[in-house]
This record gives sequence, C-alpha cells and structure tokens, in this order.
Amino acid sequence: MTTTLTLPDGFTAKALDAAASALDAVAAGLPFQVDDLIAGAMALEWMTTNTTQPAQTYDLLHRVRVLVNGRGFARTGEGRAEAGRLVAMVRALRAEH
Repeated sequence: MTTTLTLPDGFTAKALDAAASALDAVAAGLPFQVDDLIAGAMALEWMTTNTTQPAQTYDLLHRVRVLVNGRGFARTGEGRAEAGRLVAMVRALRAEH
C-alpha cells in the first residue's frame, strides 16, 4: 500500500508566516513560539521533498532546525544574527509560494 502525504490547504503559507514571526522575535531577543518554528520546519521539510531543486529549502530547513533544537543558541548574539538572516530567506520563499 502506498500512502501519499499531503498538507492541509494553506498550511505551507501559514507555517512560513509563523516561522517568520518567530524568527523576528528571536532576532530581537524576545521570547518566541517554538511551535511556530517547528511548523515552519515542517513546511520546509515538505517543500524540500516535493521540489525539483531542493538545495535552497534543504539548507534553510537545517538552519531553522538549529534554532528549534538549540534554544540556548537562539538566545545568543550569534543565534539572533542567524535568525535575522533566516527571516529574510523565509519571507522570500514565502513570496514565491
């Protein structure tokens, strides 16, 4: 039996918007919703496996995962700077979809 996984309509757009919001908070040194970053990572994972050119989303996925899994890193100056770089990438990707 083959199962095809799909996401609910609009999930990817909403998840990328939520991830951008969370990344803005990280960049500003504010508390953030880790669930929003997780949703963004899920959307990026889906996009990576369902595109003919996954390199951009694959790199972005792993960089977002570092912030999700290393919340201590997210609170450092380096983590905040990384979030600032990632939010621009997430927004650009969101604009394409």
